[in-house]
Amino acid sequence: MAKTQRGQFTTLQINHPLYNELTGLPWWKAIVNDKELYVDVRKDNYVNVYHYGGCLAKIRLGGRGSTRKIQAETHWRYLGLEQKPPTIYVPSLDKLSTPKGLAEIKDRIRKVYLKSEQQTAVQQRRKVLTSSESFLKGLLVRRFKYFIDTEFAYRLEEEKTIMKIDLVELRDETLTFVELKRIDDPRLHTSKDEAAEIVQQMKTYENFVRTHEIQLRSYYQNILTIKKKLGIPVPCETISAVNLRPELLIVDTYTLETDDRRRRIDDIRQTCRQHAIPLYQGDLLPYTSLGLGITIYRPAQIGGQITKIQAQDGTTVIVDLGHNLPGIATTDQLANPTAIQEITNGCEAILYTHYHSDHIGLFHLVPETIRQYIGEGAQKVAAAKYDKLTHIRNNDTLASAYTHARDCIERMQTFKPGETLRFGPDDAIRVTPFRVSHSAYDAYMFLIEADGKRILHTGDLRAHGYNSEGLNAALETIGTVDVLIIEGTMLSRSQETVDTEEQLSRKAEELMRTHKYVFIHSSSADAERLASFKNATHRTDPNRVLLGDAHQARVCQLFHEHALATDHPHADLYNFESLETYYYRDRSQLQRMLKNGFTFFVRANTAHTKFLRPLFEKLTDEKPLLIYAQWQGYVREDLPTFLPEYKTFHQLFSPSRVVALHTSGHADPATLKRICTTLHPTTAIVPIHYAKDSPLTSLFDSVERTEKIKTSGFFINDIALKIK
Repeated sequence: MAKTQRGQFTTLQINHPLYNELTGLPWWKAIVNDKELYVDVRKDNYVNVYHYGGCLAKIRLGGRGSTRKIQAETHWRYLGLEQKPPTIYVPSLDKLSTPKGLAEIKDRIRKVYLKSEQQTAVQQRRKVLTSSESFLKGLLVRRFKYFIDTEFAYRLEEEKTIMKIDLVELRDETLTFVELKRIDDPRLHTSKDEAAEIVQQMKTYENFVRTHEIQLRSYYQNILTIKKKLGIPVPCETISAVNLRPELLIVDTYTLETDDRRRRIDDIRQTCRQHAIPLYQGDLLPYTSLGLGITIYRPAQIGGQITKIQAQDGTTVIVDLGHNLPGIATTDQLANPTAIQEITNGCEAILYTHYHSDHIGLFHLVPETIRQYIGEGAQKVAAAKYDKLTHIRNNDTLASAYTHARDCIERMQTFKPGETLRFGPDDAIRVTPFRVSHSAYDAYMFLIEADGKRILHTGDLRAHGYNSEGLNAALETIGTVDVLIIEGTMLSRSQETVDTEEQLSRKAEELMRTHKYVFIHSSSADAERLASFKNATHRTDPNRVLLGDAHQARVCQLFHEHALATDHPHADLYNFESLETYYYRDRSQLQRMLKNGFTFFVRANTAHTKFLRPLFEKLTDEKPLLIYAQWQGYVREDLPTFLPEYKTFHQLFSPSRVVALHTSGHADPATLKRICTTLHPTTAIVPIHYAKDSPLTSLFDSVERTEKIKTSGFFINDIALKIK
């Protein structure tokens, strides 16, 4: 550590022979070039090599005269010794000078010094990053290249104590001393009777810097000279000034946000403002900025997810910006410009897996300066939806809002399956979309690559749709990933029957053969489901009439046009040329409907109710059948997801003539398990889009693998996850 005698840094020698001898050694060059290591020069002319804040080696010149030679010492625990030797630090140059030996020491530091396994378990329980300040210090030095020293120390002779400051930064030729604290450090607390301990601590540091400004500037100018000689990069070569006010760097180590924790953070900010304590970079530093950062909003609910991914150079992308589904909460706390501005601040792009509102619903609140991306086909379908809504009558406010939404959709940029999108300097983040089967047309999962890591975000997907045949090939192409962010909708619905779309189509055919007039209450944008009923209609009778309103016909036309234009492998599936637009005044059409029977796509809204009633009066030979082809949660009054308008619509039909025929748009537990096993994530499996009571361990069979399932934040293998 950098100590002084009577306030002078006199022992540091810029021409000490150690520095000259190290520069030509291959193993020294390997240390300098190792991005996981950093080096500090100490005043007694030795150097310390650190790994994640743990001292990997102390290197000095030992002996006298011609017998002097380079010596390296390492803590005995890091060398794998079973018994404690007489001295704590043991000669280690033989191991340090080989790649294998160096790797072994680094591995033991992670296991012994960082106690990584124990910390991970505690972090899961306490929902706070439990790593020491030294660990965070090591991350900061590696993350921010402006730090030129750590663990600065000065002996206060009059008090006979040693004052320590954690970090020394050199930015724009200005030297700044930085004190590091974790968010849960009790010294940041303010009691009823007195200020937080950190207030006096920062005053002491400021007084010291003001008193020793000249000596500090001279000493660290020498440190720069020595580091350059050793081949260690420095942010600049000259120190022109010393910042007389040390800064406080508080790392927000909370891995899960709560109301109480947000209040604590606000209290800390207030303390710093009240006592004029400058915060490093102006605010608390989230721990996710110290590695490849992943921040997930609202993972433990179905719908409303937002996933932010930040590379270490600051490049940031977001996957999905979802609105809460009905029944999740009375209001969506993120559905306002202020919240979205905060979430998207500094973001380079937002990418949407598909157009369902629980994945895209907040898009209209995004500032126009931020690029938004969606699949080519998905963009056309979403734009058609909002264009339809712009024609709402007697409500100019809503019509204007829908017009804005449509315009936002039309401004979005698009992507194609397999074509990699690149963001940030030197392509810091690369995103490759893979088409999946879901209850939305043109849906995708994303392979995200950054900082040498690979993340797969599945979006919503399944293995029992028509487009699912490409899933296995996509997984094989992707290969092993570091982190798998996987949807878990069906984990809590294992009792539900999961038919393939083809099986559902065959069941629909059976109903159509025994019911002349069939109405289908399905999502107007679920292309595969509509295709299932179209195919069932054609197999039942080629003359049977297939119907929908003008909007439904337009959407189905978009499916087919896009499929043809992109050589979609299932272009024929999306051929809805037989779909007719229903006109209540078209007598010829009505005669064909009454003669040959029909299949009619309907929606639970006022317009459809209006034209169905007079049509029912003409169906005198047989009562119509309604096939409800959506999730049961929307029609069950005992669930918070119940939609009253669905019940009202279904009451148009006799109760005995309402049949549920549905299969999920989401993967069943067996498929989710297969995805996890195939990709074999090396660091973590992070479930999203799941109900809180879901049995997450069913994603894997073995205990070893289930331990990789993370539902709270962590910092593992330079990947940082935070839950909001």
